[in-house]
Amino acid sequence: MRKIQSGMTLLELMIVLVIAGIAISAAVPTFQGMIARNRVATTTNSLLLAINLARSEGLRVGGGGFVVAANDPDLTVAGADNEFGEGWCVAIRIDEDADPSCENDAEFEVIRRFDAPNTSETMDSIENVSWIEFDGLGAMTDTNAQPRQFDLCSDTVDGRRIFLTVIGRAKSHSPDDVDEDRRPEC
Repeated sequence: MRKIQSGMTLLELMIVLVIAGIAISAAVPTFQGMIARNRVATTTNSLLLAINLARSEGLRVGGGGFVVAANDPDLTVAGADNEFGEGWCVAIRIDEDADPSCENDAEFEVIRRFDAPNTSETMDSIENVSWIEFDGLGAMTDTNAQPRQFDLCSDTVDGRRIFLTVIGRAKSHSPDDVDEDRRPEC
């Protein structure tokens, strides 16, 4: 009579481990790409949320709703890149003569702060502005009837462009957008 054995041989175990290793090595780059795309989408949605919140606050208080770059104002001069790279905030103006700021003081009340994008991402204002103001009707002020655009660029995946119309409507655009003028420059 023969005795039946159960279990795996060493050779069978090695084959299973090799197959599992190949499957994992194929999945890791795909997973990393998914994480990078989700980071870009999250940052894009954060700026869109800030724009819509500032517009709502401008409507609520009758003007003076701001999205302000958290960078040092001396660093956000004309021609600078990555103006919103340190993050941004939504604030309302209390003092009419105050310059926009992400500091809570007698001149500005910060409603919400947004973290800086990932270190592999930059958030650049195409028009080199460090703040956006909305009036009591929800439209942008100080634009000379020009829209505002922000490019979110990443080292690893395609970036996004946020296009903000003069009347305050914001939309995100991808590199393969039909309108070439609204494609990100990264």
